[in-house]
Amino acid sequence: RDVEKATLDWVYWATFAIEKRLKSFERIFIRNPTVIARLKDVGVLSKREAIEFGVVGPFLRASGVEYDVRKVEPYEAYDRVDWEIVVADEGDSYSRFLVRVNEVAQSLRIIRQCIAEIPEGRVISDQICEDNDIRGEFLDRLADLVLPSGEYTTLTEAARGSVVYTIVSDGESNVPYRFRIVTPGWLYLRGFMESLRGERLADLQAIYGSFGYFPPEADR
Repeated sequence: RDVEKATLDWVYWATFAIEKRLKSFERIFIRNPTVIARLKDVGVLSKREAIEFGVVGPFLRASGVEYDVRKVEPYEAYDRVDWEIVVADEGDSYSRFLVRVNEVAQSLRIIRQCIAEIPEGRVISDQICEDNDIRGEFLDRLADLVLPSGEYTTLTEAARGSVVYTIVSDGESNVPYRFRIVTPGWLYLRGFMESLRGERLADLQAIYGSFGYFPPEADR
């Protein structure tokens, strides 16, 4: 779909507004003594434990592991933009909070670069629009597509971490024999449970929030 220049301009300037809001968050939350006292050294997950329990995403990086699918196995335009992997070493609730906040700043950095590289002009020709009703005939043709027999697995990096997609085709139907999505909430669940070991009941909410755990996403 073509994007209007006015929309791109709005998104571009919105990134600066969000960046300004992040700076206010730093004053209100990140440097807040109460927040630090409640999150620092709480729900600690060591680097070894994070790897052993299969933790992914910002929660893995908060334990000192510099791993991001977008860097290790870049897809789309991630290898053509300049950005950094956000890492912390402490592995506690405060580190997980900091990593996620700083990743927002990196996302804004990526968005600006992508907007700058989007070429001017339309990307969908009139001929394509005439030959294929985008919401009708073209989608019907895609629905009739039969994949060759085989299995394919790939990874993407979502806000909470790695998402694993697996598709299996028997080569005989336009419906996959099997399609599975493994979400980050399921992958880091064991690490989240391990970080609770020996902690106070009063700290459960802080640890839970630091992982951003969302049960419906983990158990689809």
